[in-house]
Amino acid sequence: MTDRPGFLRRLLLTIVVVAALGGAPPSLIAQTAAAAELKAAFLLNFARLTTWPTLPVSAPLTLCVFGDDRGVGALAEAVRG
Repeated sequence: MTDRPGFLRRLLLTIVVVAALGGAPPSLIAQTAAAAELKAAFLLNFARLTTWPTLPVSAPLTLCVFGDDRGVGALAEAVRG
């Protein structure tokens, strides 16, 4: 059988330590992204993962964004990396 007072003491100590350290580490906290950033990432990954017709490697890929200035900025940022 388990030592209940000792188990409860260790559990309480663990809870206090986790609470004192601020809960989850930053790497486990969910990241948030604006809708424009998500759309830009989708477009960029779609363009990268699509099998295109045979073109020279240096051929430009033109993407048109209509009516969303934030989308243009987010797409430019995503392309830069």
